[in-house]
Amino acid sequence: VSDSECGLEDEECSVVVSTLYVRSNIRYRYAKTVVYSKIANPANRTNQATFNVMLPETAFISKFFM
Repeated sequence: VSDSECGLEDEECSVVVSTLYVRSNIRYRYAKTVVYSKIANPANRTNQATFNVMLPETAFISKFFM
């Protein structure tokens, strides 16, 4: 979908994921996982992207940044 088409009210435009990279290193029962995602919005209006992560009950997230 081109930029000009995304500006129309009757046209649905979603974000475009151009890069998704996941690297995980497991050592001594701990996993260090890095997720890198590059997302673009081709629309002429604001749009929303949702990022979901599934974790086991005993897991936790530290040093999270966007």
